[in-house]
Amino acid sequence: MGLRSAVARPTDPAHAVAGGPAGPALPHVPPTKLAVPPLPPTHGPRRRLAGLFAAAAGRRATTVLGPPGSGKTTAVAHWVHGGGAPGPVAWLTLDEEDNRSPTFWTHVLAALRGHLPDAVPARPAAGDVDGTIAGRLATALCHRATPVVLVLDRVDFITDPAVARELDLLVAYAGPGLHLVVCGRSGSVPWLHRHRLAGDVAEIGPADLALDADELPGILHAHGVDVPEADLRALHRCTEGWLTGVCLHALALRSGVGPASLPHPLGRQAVTDFLRTEVLDAQPARVRHLLLRTSLLDRVHPDLADRLTGRSDARAILGRLAGANSFVAHADPTHFRYREPFRAMLRDALVGDRPDLVGRLHAIAARWYADRGSGGTAVAHAVRAGDWAFACAVAIDRIGVAALLTAPRAGPVRERLAALPDAPRDGAAELVRCVLALARHDAPPARAALERAGRAAAGRPRRLAALEVARVALARLTGDADAAGAAAARYAQTRPEARVDAVRTQRFVDSNVGVAELWAGRLDAARNTLTRAATAPGADAEFGAHDALGHLGLLSMYEGNTADADLLAGQAIALAERAGVRPAERIGAASVTLAATALVRNDLAAVRQHAADAMATAGGRHDPPTATTLALIRAWAACARRDGPAAIAATRAARAHLRRARPPRLFSDRIELTALWAYLIVGDLDEARGCVDRIQDRAERTVAEGYLLEARGEYAAARATLARVAGPDASPSALQYAALALGRLAAAAGDVATATRALGDALDYGRPDRRRRAVSDSGKWAPLLLRENATIAREHGWLTAREADRPAAADGPPRPLTDREAQVLRHLADAVAIRDIAVAMGLSVNTVKTHLKNIYRKLGTSGRSATARRARELNLLADGPEPAP
Repeated sequence: MGLRSAVARPTDPAHAVAGGPAGPALPHVPPTKLAVPPLPPTHGPRRRLAGLFAAAAGRRATTVLGPPGSGKTTAVAHWVHGGGAPGPVAWLTLDEEDNRSPTFWTHVLAALRGHLPDAVPARPAAGDVDGTIAGRLATALCHRATPVVLVLDRVDFITDPAVARELDLLVAYAGPGLHLVVCGRSGSVPWLHRHRLAGDVAEIGPADLALDADELPGILHAHGVDVPEADLRALHRCTEGWLTGVCLHALALRSGVGPASLPHPLGRQAVTDFLRTEVLDAQPARVRHLLLRTSLLDRVHPDLADRLTGRSDARAILGRLAGANSFVAHADPTHFRYREPFRAMLRDALVGDRPDLVGRLHAIAARWYADRGSGGTAVAHAVRAGDWAFACAVAIDRIGVAALLTAPRAGPVRERLAALPDAPRDGAAELVRCVLALARHDAPPARAALERAGRAAAGRPRRLAALEVARVALARLTGDADAAGAAAARYAQTRPEARVDAVRTQRFVDSNVGVAELWAGRLDAARNTLTRAATAPGADAEFGAHDALGHLGLLSMYEGNTADADLLAGQAIALAERAGVRPAERIGAASVTLAATALVRNDLAAVRQHAADAMATAGGRHDPPTATTLALIRAWAACARRDGPAAIAATRAARAHLRRARPPRLFSDRIELTALWAYLIVGDLDEARGCVDRIQDRAERTVAEGYLLEARGEYAAARATLARVAGPDASPSALQYAALALGRLAAAAGDVATATRALGDALDYGRPDRRRRAVSDSGKWAPLLLRENATIAREHGWLTAREADRPAAADGPPRPLTDREAQVLRHLADAVAIRDIAVAMGLSVNTVKTHLKNIYRKLGTSGRSATARRARELNLLADGPEPAP
């Protein structure tokens, strides 16, 4: 049955319309109601939306729903004009007159007839326009091979239940012969609900209609406007991609009035006028009252909204607005948010209409958030209310000193508190001033504020606890381990209920005490305290663990254990990343540790990367151990490229940090050794002599003395001095540098055999930690000998093979042991103690430990028992008893 016969069937006379013999002629329909809107010249096609329309073509209906000015009609018009529709298009722009069934269907027939003249009569028969027309249209359409696309623009005008039922019927029975497209402001189309549940409706919503950052330049360019990337980002933030807002800003900029940047002041005003007229003024008075009073909130909780309005209807009103695409959206299951341009308009309106309310509303919000544990938000509102006493009280008594200094989102809170005026002088305000100074690593004002806070803290348990936490942090900054320990002990004596954020704070206290002990040279105590901070259980304490792990890595690096240093530093960085600690907020100890160990291995690319990471942190500039090590790395790198003046300048910067505290010998000796190399490069032997005299470690000073004698040309004395570097107290680094210097002296004297033995010793000392830098710095003699001695080169492939940095797998083929390593292995299997092995072989304890590390790495084991078992599996030992673990 054709569409002509379907619409010509007689119906109930009660619904007939008077007129000619076959019923009335179709009333005149304005052509603009039936015309596809023309495309504005400033709106180009959007590929992302075109893809959504293309994906929707196989559904029975598509909804294009969004707030006013979001480009709904333009998006559909682009799709139609671009030929994306799957069939002929009938367009009907609705108005209030279409909310009656007879008028609506008359206009639908007019729209269809414009595109299907052979199927729709010029005028319907009497009584055709009634409740059965939808069914007859559906019957006719369901047989079509190509669907008719019916676009109903401004569908919000359809509220008549009869029309809604008829449209539901049409979609249900037209089948593939109809593709319905509806555009509107509402959040949903109720009469399409069952089709939506069946998966027959494609939905294009506000998020789809909003311009993304990549689409913004095209729209602006179409307006004749091109702006820098920073302006694009700012415009996208303030409009959230709302099309009309973007266009209004572009037009304002194009006018040439005002600044040549975006967002534009005239654009803001135009957006405000549009939204106030189109959205706010259209709402009932009680809705406007709610929107204005809650506009100062970033996220709106209905309970707080009720507190601000003095009513109890916020949840219902906000829910309706969110469902109506009125620039209100669900932020999460319990909060709503106003889209940025709408919120900005509401705030401007509130400030303009009721400036007296703004401070009072912020004060109410501050107390509401504080009561619910949202300290950062409470501080923000208290600051905006000008209630600095309450803001400081919340910061100290609810957030806490540790969180203010280390929590991932503490930066914005400190920024708000930084505007603290001079007026509040109570204990909380003074503690806030102390925290702000500590965050700047500025000890004098922190100390002064602490003294004032101490005088005001009597009888206030929480303030007393906060005072001790701040004292610990100050002591860490100045390297005063005694003060740090004393403050930590006093904090431990405070009442548990007085401790704010107890888990985070305890780890903060431990990590700060540990760093102070490290910087004071109490290495064993520092290791124990930092280990406790790094391993203590509990959530919300990641920063303290990150801090502790990073400094444990730094300590391991200075002690010469680069493998442990790398492991600990890697754990510290991974923990910070998991906890969301931004690079700029990290301590930097972990990154500087990785830079230092990379320099030892002569991996200069890694040195540059990790040093840059450390410099990007606050600790890279202010944390004493981190900043000192970073200056040393710059000095080492300058020495490596033979730039003596730059190295000297860097060591002076490192010494400047020493004047702030009492650093451990590990740090001061490393500075003096590095300065020695720098002065030897420039030939300043007098300054070099001073460096040698200031070195405290006996073995390191002996190595330095030997290098100075070599520089003076006193070669015999240099050899005799360097030969004394031995024994259990000599580090692998000192042993390696001494062996390399002896090899260099022997090579210069033509004693190839001695030079070769010395090189072998140096490489044995360097192998466990891949100390390539020392070999590279020793001169050209070492590479020449390696080229001439294939055996040594083969045994020490780690000098050039980066994959050798990884330990061998236990199930892989073992690398051959050297003669000395094989001898050590036999002693190990016989359960001989390390010191006794050293005596039996005439070696130092450190040398034996170096050989053991090499054996463990080559066999892929750890521990004496596992190594003995693995050696027997590989037939490296005769059968014998296994040693005790």
